[in-house]
Order: sequence, then C-alpha cells, then structure tokens
Amino acid sequence: MTEHVRSDQGRLLASLRPVIFPAFFFSCLINLLVGTGPLFMLQVIDRVLPSGSVPTLLALTLIAGGALAVMALLDAFRAVLMARAAAWWELDTTRRILPETISGKLSASEASGHISTVSSFLGGSALQALFDAPWALVFLLIVMMLHPYLALLGLGIGVILLLIAVSGHWFGRDPQERFAKARAQSLGLIGHLDRNANLVSTMGLSGNLLTTQSALFRNTKALHLGVIEPEQQRRAAAKFIRALSQILVLGTGAWLVLDGQLSGGAMIAASILMSRALGPIEQITGSLSTLMEARSALDTLNQQDKTSGAHSENPEIADLRADLSCENLTVIAGPGEAPRLHQISFRVDPGTCLAIMGPSGSGKSTLASMIVGAAAPSTGSIRLGGFDVRNLPSRQRARSIGFLPQSPTLFPGTISDNIARFQPDADPGEVIRAAMAAGVHGLISRLPDGYETRIGFENGPVSGGARQRIALARALFDKPCVLVLDEPNAALDKEGERALISTIARLKTEGVTIVMVAHRAGVLSMVDRILLLDSGRVRDSGPKGEVIARMNARMMQIDLSREPSELPRLEDWIGSHFKRDTDGDARSNAALVATEMFNISLNTPPNTDERSPIRFTLKHTPGICAISLHDTCEPIASARVDRLSRIANDEMILAPALEGSDLALLMVMQLSESFEQRTAEYGRVLKAEISTPVNDNDGEAATAAGDRLMN
Repeated sequence: MTEHVRSDQGRLLASLRPVIFPAFFFSCLINLLVGTGPLFMLQVIDRVLPSGSVPTLLALTLIAGGALAVMALLDAFRAVLMARAAAWWELDTTRRILPETISGKLSASEASGHISTVSSFLGGSALQALFDAPWALVFLLIVMMLHPYLALLGLGIGVILLLIAVSGHWFGRDPQERFAKARAQSLGLIGHLDRNANLVSTMGLSGNLLTTQSALFRNTKALHLGVIEPEQQRRAAAKFIRALSQILVLGTGAWLVLDGQLSGGAMIAASILMSRALGPIEQITGSLSTLMEARSALDTLNQQDKTSGAHSENPEIADLRADLSCENLTVIAGPGEAPRLHQISFRVDPGTCLAIMGPSGSGKSTLASMIVGAAAPSTGSIRLGGFDVRNLPSRQRARSIGFLPQSPTLFPGTISDNIARFQPDADPGEVIRAAMAAGVHGLISRLPDGYETRIGFENGPVSGGARQRIALARALFDKPCVLVLDEPNAALDKEGERALISTIARLKTEGVTIVMVAHRAGVLSMVDRILLLDSGRVRDSGPKGEVIARMNARMMQIDLSREPSELPRLEDWIGSHFKRDTDGDARSNAALVATEMFNISLNTPPNTDERSPIRFTLKHTPGICAISLHDTCEPIASARVDRLSRIANDEMILAPALEGSDLALLMVMQLSESFEQRTAEYGRVLKAEISTPVNDNDGEAATAAGDRLMN
C-alpha cells in the first residue's frame, strides 16, 4: 500500500523532477559552503592568533567572505527556483484537476485548497529544510572527527527533537481533524447566512441563527486552542532544547579543551557545525504539521488525478441520433436505504416530448441528472443514439444534451456570456438565435445594456422567471438533439409559460427529443408520453391520454388504515375534489358523510385481519357526488337499516337515544340524498349520494386530481 501511494505521489509530482534535482544540487553546494564559518574560526583561533600573521588573517577573511557571498546567492537562487516551481505546479495542477472536480467527488473549492496547501509547502522553507536534513549526519561525522563526545551529545539532542515532533504528530492529529470539521461547519453557516441575508432578515431568523453561529464559533475556537496550545508548548520545548544544546556543546567543548583533548578553535567549530546540524531538525519539528497537511492534500489530489486519468475521452460520434432510451436504471442511495431509482426503463423517439411526473421525492430530478450525465447510475444505462451517455466525449455530450436545471444559476458575466456558456469565440449571431429560440430575445433587448447586461453573484438585475428563460437559451445554444427540462415553468408567469410552450412545439417539429420533469399542468398540452414515478419506481407509463385517465381514476380512490388518526387525511382527500367557490356546502356535506361512514366502519369489527384497509371511492356526475365505502365487515342488518331510514325520512318519528354505528348511520342518511348497502366479496359496500351544484364540471375535477398527483 505504501509503495502504491508513493508511486502515485511521484506521478503527480513528476513534472517537478527537472526542478527538484537543481534545487538539491544547490542545497549540496550551500551545505558544503556552511563549513566556511567553522573552518574560518578553526584557522583563526588555532593558527592566526598563535602566529600573529595579519596577511593570513586578511586572506582567510576574503576567502570566507567570498564563500559566504556565493552561499547567499545559491540560497536565494534555490528559494526563487522553488517559489517559481511551486507557482508553475499550482497552475498546471489546477488546469488538470479542477475541470474534473465538476463530476468528481472532490469539490472545486476543496481541490483548490489542497493545491494551495501543496504549493505553499513546495515554495516554503519546510521543503528546503528537508533538502538540508541529510547533511545533519555529515556535520555530525565531522564533529565526531573533532571529538566523539560532542557527536554523541548532538545525536542525543537530535533524537529528542525528533521525538517531540513525532509526539506532536500522533497526539495532535485527532484534535486537528475535529478543529477542521468544526471550522468548516462554522464557515459553511456564515456563507449560508451571507447568501440568504434577505430571507434571514425577512423571516426574523437572524437572532436565532446568529446565536447558533456564536455557539459554533465558540466551539471552533475552543478546539483551535486545543490544537494551538500543545503545539506552542512543543515549539517552546524544542527551542529550549535547541538553546540548551549550544550551552551543552560549548560547556562540553570547554571541558575537553581544559582536559587537553580539544583545541579552542575546534570547540568553536564544533559549536557552529552542531548548530547547523540541529537547525534543519528543529525546523522540521516546527513545520511537521505543514508537512503532514501537504502529504494528506497530495494524496487526496492524487486520488482525483487517478480517477480523472483512469478513463480517456472517446472520439466524437458523427451523426448522433436523437433517440433516447433508459434500460433498467437503478440508483442506490446507501447501505440499508431504499434505492432512489429502481429498474427504470423507457424510450423517447425524436420529436417526442416525455413528461416525468410524480409526487415530491419520487426521483424525478435524480432521473433528469442521470440523463444529462451529471451523475452515474449504480446499474443500468442511458443511451443516446445507441451509445451510453457516460461514454460520450464530455464536450459532445454537453452539445448534444441541453439541460435546464430545477434551480438555474447564472454565473458572473454578461447575459451573452452565460448564453454562450462562456465560450471565448462564440458567434453573437448564435447567441441571439438561442435567445430567440427560447423566446427571451425581446426581454433581453428591453434591458438597458441588452445582451451586455452584467450578471452578478446574486444573479441581478434579472428576475427569477427571466433567469429561467435565459438558462433555457443557454441549454439551446449548441442546438442539442435532446433537451432535458427540470420543472421549466416553475418560476414563469403566463407570458413566459406561453413562450415556453411555443418553444417546445417548435423544437418537436425540428426533431428534438424532449424530456421534461413536470410539476405544474400548464405545459402538459405539449406532452406526448408520460412516465409516472412513485418512490423511485415506475408507477405508470404510456401515451398522455391513457396515463392521465388512469391517474384521475386513482385519484378518485383512497385506502385508509383502521385508525381514528386517518380522519384528517380523509377530510383532505374529500376537500381536494371540490375546488370551486360554489362547492362550499357540498364539500362540507361530503366531508361529514365520509367521516360518519368511516366511524361506522371503525365501530364494526372486520371479518379478517384488523389491519385490512378501508377503501373510499368518489364519483362525480352532474348534480350528484357518490361516496362509497368498501371494508371487510359484515353488512348491516336490513332491519336496522330500515328502522334508521324511517327515522331519517319521517320527521314525526322521535329519534331514540342512539350510540356508535347507529348514530353515525342515521347522520349519513339525514345528510345524503340516498343511501344503500350491498354485499361484496370479503365484506360490504356502503354508498351515499349528496347533491352538488348542477353545473358540475367533471373535466375540472379531473384536472384538479391531476394537479394534486403532480404535487
């Protein structure tokens, strides 16, 4: 595993090899010239002072000064070389990796942060300390030649410094990770508050959210102190050991000089060499966290680079057909969770519009993202012209499949830039053509700066509807053969919806395949086929008329469990079928009748399992609404029905004290125009009819049912 990671890191840094070797060569020369100071001290103290030779002192000074000047120049060259190499590597890596983050697991901001971390390490002093670290052994060997005691002392001090560094890495890793997570959470909330400042202020959320942010900030600072304080303590300990080493080396050297085992010049030279040997170790100790962060960032970048390099772009396909098909598409959310999509299959021919419908959370937007190639399915495939969408070259896929997302975003730049997808050589005529195809040319022309109107980070100065129409023009810019629209009329007014319908009609005549996630019924007139999803599965599919008829039939039926808590659901279902202002009395009567029929069933034990459902059906005819209940209970005795019917119909008969199902049945008979009971398989059917306004419109009820299902 280590060799695999090491080879991966080497592949990502391979472009720096021409720079690393000169930098290492400069480091060798610099460390060789480090011996200038110790050698100068040794010669001056041991030879010049005893001999009193001034010419020798001048010569040694000039030579030493020249050597130090060369060392300074080499050090500057190395620093500049590494800084430029780091900047070049950052630009090259960003160019290679950043485009792949759009479809990868690593976000662009995370990738940029990792690249910046590695670049800072490459251009910083920590890497130069690593270049100098091997020379610590060379300097210790030279000190050993002067006296082994001094070398053993330096070796011991170096081991202590390394132990301090390693302990900081092992004991500081978990607090550092906790601090990083808390800091990301705190900064994420700050960014969210900044992006939604108007909403936060309008809804009066600022106080509560700022309190939450303050708590996150306090927790982040506490975790930060838990990281910083031990690190500062370790640095202070390292500085103390480093300073103490100078005293110990000089003290030991002085003792050896007094004992006659070492000369004064050798004592000073050993002190300087020991300082140079321990310097890189101390610097590495202080920058070990930086080194570990850079290594972790490099590993992460390598995984992204390896993923992006694992597949090469296939050649573009000429004359790509517009027929779109989906085969057994399945998307697994996670272990133990229900799949977001399960075994989805369909086909859309050129010039056909398919509407993907279903309740919220049914998987409509997930399926749309799969079609455009924004996400990969767990199993199955989506084919365009017989070719798997995932295997198409990314540029050809972007040109061939236009996409209008559910919440379209415009990017900082001009409207023209956004429509042209920021292509530098885009033809202005093509921009205008796309805007006209989307029916937004007139709206753009009315803006003060027209197509040169600048869009900021908040998408001003265009409204939500205009933004959606401009995003549609962007989707049409490259004349795609397939167009995927995710709730295209969600933010449109009547004018915008008419323009959208006109655009869809024109695209169909041009042979464009259109897949549309429909949430509102306004665009259903352009739909040819419907794919109805429910909980990630295909509930129905086929021609529009057939599917809508089945949808409306299902909406006239509801199954309830045998629980009193289901009453609100029953009332909502009844109310959904009475939409007009004149339906108030009928809605109230129907709700009361359905409620009492439900109570009759609750007060009667079923023939089978207690969990058997209670089914209600509703049927509208002009002037009459029929409510039927089907359960698994025994039919009510005919004598009871007749007795309660006489009480309900004859005002002269005094109603006795009734309870339970008898009272509920009496109320049903009094509120309804007619009541009947019949025996059915495994149970009974109770049916009551109530009067409704004479001009009842079945088509309106059906449309209301369709809208309710789509929502």
